[in-house]
Amino acid sequence: MRKNYPIRLTTITPVCIGTGQKLSPYADYIIDEDSKKIFYIDQALVKRKIAEKLNLIDEYVHGVSTGMDNNRSKFNLYKFLKAKLNIDVYTQHQLQLDCEAQGNKELCTIIKNAGIYPYIPGSSIKGAIKTALLYDWIINSKDGRSWLQRFVSALLQNRDDKEMWTKLENELEQALSLFERLQVTDSTQLNDDDMIVIETKRIHIGTGEPTIPQVWEAILEEKQIEFHLGIPYANFSLVDLIECINRFSQDNNQKELMLLNKFGTVFNDKYPEDYTDLVTFYEQINYDIQQSQNKTAYLRIGSGKGYYFNSIAVAVANYEEGKYFSAFLKKYGKGYKFKNPHKFPVTRPIDMSSFKPLGWVKFEVID
Repeated sequence: MRKNYPIRLTTITPVCIGTGQKLSPYADYIIDEDSKKIFYIDQALVKRKIAEKLNLIDEYVHGVSTGMDNNRSKFNLYKFLKAKLNIDVYTQHQLQLDCEAQGNKELCTIIKNAGIYPYIPGSSIKGAIKTALLYDWIINSKDGRSWLQRFVSALLQNRDDKEMWTKLENELEQALSLFERLQVTDSTQLNDDDMIVIETKRIHIGTGEPTIPQVWEAILEEKQIEFHLGIPYANFSLVDLIECINRFSQDNNQKELMLLNKFGTVFNDKYPEDYTDLVTFYEQINYDIQQSQNKTAYLRIGSGKGYYFNSIAVAVANYEEGKYFSAFLKKYGKGYKFKNPHKFPVTRPIDMSSFKPLGWVKFEVID
């Protein structure tokens, strides 16, 4: 018999469930850095105004497609709309959000209803849960431990044995399919003021230096939504599920703390506040998990949740003190060369306004 549970999801850090689409600062939005607001262009209004002034089409298209005006100067979208089309974006816009980002960067969008109301798809929640369950299968079940032993053996001895790798990968897919019957609904939707635009950067765990900035729409911290979870397994309870999720999250957190403590000396010296904030955050999550008494689950979802939350790598990294991890990266590292595979990956995406990792959420059963 399927057991259905109403679940309350609370965002702990900004959550970004990406659409794969990006908005352009030369066509789709304007950031006012003084007020820390972002204004989304009302494209329907622009089309109507352009239709009334057809002589402006070429100038507008050239500006939004190249970022330059006809004089090869930087295209100023606000001034063009105000002066040429009599549109004041600050009062005539599709959407207005608080914004922590600066400059002219592409904006990664998140899933929303009607382009305005954010929610979390059931598929995103289910995918994150399935990864945690697969991890638990690998480290705690007899079949999973057997698979891991054969997998690491193959990493060392049978790298070119296609038949062996096909068999191992098929076994893993079959194990993952065991959790496919879990049912997770889409969440309830939030309001537009539950969103913010943030700037993320990848922080080097050794030096603390920020690289690769990205701008994202995000669901704010401490926002609550609800979804329903269906567990169809007679021998598997909600408590079992919570234990699996928390064990997965805690093992990942321990990995992060180990890497920061072992390799973050320069990071700590150069940016002691940031380093302390990050370590304290992971320690707090671990403490919260320990205090949860199997009633609350902690997990990461969406974009930026990190390499280990997306793969079986943490199982290999923890197996026999990680002595097979270098071989794992040689096969699955996409041809990259790693100076020290035991601190891979060397960067982490961080929300620069809160200096927290993305995507942390809390699940609680609604009584």
